[in-house]
Amino acid sequence: MTYYYEFVYPEGEFPVKAKIHSVDEIELHWHKQVEFILVLEGTVNIRLGQKKYLLQTGDFIFVNSNEVHNTFKTEEQNLLLAVQINPAFYAFIYPNFTDFYFDCNSFGQNDAVLHRHANIRKYLARISWEISRRQTGFRSRIGSYLFLLAGELIAFPFYNKADLDNAISDEDLNRLQRITNYIEQHLHRKLTLQEIGEEEHLSYYYLSHFIKDKMGISFQEYLKKTRMQRAVELLLSSEKA
Repeated sequence: MTYYYEFVYPEGEFPVKAKIHSVDEIELHWHKQVEFILVLEGTVNIRLGQKKYLLQTGDFIFVNSNEVHNTFKTEEQNLLLAVQINPAFYAFIYPNFTDFYFDCNSFGQNDAVLHRHANIRKYLARISWEISRRQTGFRSRIGSYLFLLAGELIAFPFYNKADLDNAISDEDLNRLQRITNYIEQHLHRKLTLQEIGEEEHLSYYYLSHFIKDKMGISFQEYLKKTRMQRAVELLLSSEKA
C-alpha cells in the first residue's frame, strides 16, 4: 500500500494553512503538520489510521502529525475547511507536542464537551477569516487563536505515542516514519540512502525501492523537497524576526 507524503508549504509567514474545498477522494497520505478538518456542508468519510468515520455538517476531527489519513465523498456533496498547523509553532510551550496522540473530535455529545466543540469551530473559522482578510493586526490574532485552539485540544484525551498499543499496526508505515524522522533530524548534513539503510538494517537496493513504492517518490526527491521546505520555513522565520 502507498502512503504518499504531502509537503505542506506555509502561506507567507504563517505557521498555519487554511483552505475551503470539496473532495471526491483524497488518497492515503500523511504530513508533518497537524490538521483540523471541519465539515461545513454535507457529509464525508474520513479514515484515520485503521479507523473510519462518517462526518456530518458541523463535525470536526483532528489529524495528528504523521498520521495516515484520507477523505472520500458520500452520496452527498460536501464542503470542508482544512486547517493545517506546523507543530513547531507549539514547541516552545509544549516541547514534546508531537510525542502525543490527541483523540480530538466532535462525536461526544455530553454537556462537558459541547462548549469545547463550539470553541474549536469558532477558532478554526476565525483563523481562516484572518488569513483571507489580512488586515492590520491579523498576525497577532492568528497567533492568539492558535494558542486558544491548543488549549482546547489538550482538554481532550491524549496519550504518549510510545505507550499506545498498535497505534500504527502497519510495520511499513512505522518504518517510513522512522526514516522521515531520521532525515528531519539530520538535514543539516549530507545524507545518503546507504546510511539510512544501515540504520534500518536494509540493503541500499531494497530501501530505494521500498521508499519509492510506499511513498510514491524517490529518496533523492523526498530529500530535496524536505530541504526546500526547511529553507522556506527558516527564511520566513528570519524575515519575521
